[in-house]
Amino acid sequence: MLVCSGDYQFLWHIVKRGRIRMDPKKVQAIEEWQPPSDVHDLRSFLGLANYYRRFVKGYSEIARPMTDLLKKTETWDWTP
Repeated sequence: MLVCSGDYQFLWHIVKRGRIRMDPKKVQAIEEWQPPSDVHDLRSFLGLANYYRRFVKGYSEIARPMTDLLKKTETWDWTP
């Protein structure tokens, strides 16, 4: 049996006392992300945000308008 104590970083998560949290550096990166200027930028952002979707209640509803912009039938129109 392996008994561990303290904080551990594993696959961009922080594991502490048997609980998994988001890495604060990744949270900061998401918060400071510049608005996307094209579909490529939006895909990059959604890739990072989607990795942490389990920590965001209602993620799919929040991300839906951005995901819709990735459709080829949609015209790129990013407004704050």
